[in-house]
Amino acid sequence: MPQSFTIDGQDDVHEPLGMSGVRLEVDVHIVTGAVSAVENVTKCIRRCGLDVRDVILQPLASATAVLSDDEKDLGVCLIDIGGGSVEVTLGTATHLTQGKSFKTGVIRLTERFIPTDPLSAHDERRLVKYLNREMGPYLEQIAQSGFDRVIGTSGTILSLGALALTEEE
Repeated sequence: MPQSFTIDGQDDVHEPLGMSGVRLEVDVHIVTGAVSAVENVTKCIRRCGLDVRDVILQPLASATAVLSDDEKDLGVCLIDIGGGSVEVTLGTATHLTQGKSFKTGVIRLTERFIPTDPLSAHDERRLVKYLNREMGPYLEQIAQSGFDRVIGTSGTILSLGALALTEEE
């Protein structure tokens, strides 16, 4: 994914189309993933009689969907807590600077660490230790990067926010 361009030494060009120059350089963010998974989902969608116009990285799609036009150029930390994974992304709606997916979704954690309800103190300590080991260094790096907003994009994060508000009352 192109992040920015340089034309003849002029940095931070976001849209080089229509510009003239001798040397064009590009900073890119390389995204890896299973091509077959994307192809399978695309085939399923087409079998339903729908057309796939584009495939977009989920954090960019979320940022595009939830940010206002004014917010799209701000630095944003986007958090999506799903059942199987948690994605933490830093950037703007058009410029991804950092992003990582963790296999620490709610269903995975529940199956692994929460055998009883309510959660025992012992299982809570194991869960927190695991999350700190898996995500802690990256989250510390993100926190030091600086951003203007933190945005959560899933039902899970809305539920966690509601729980946090009831704890404060």
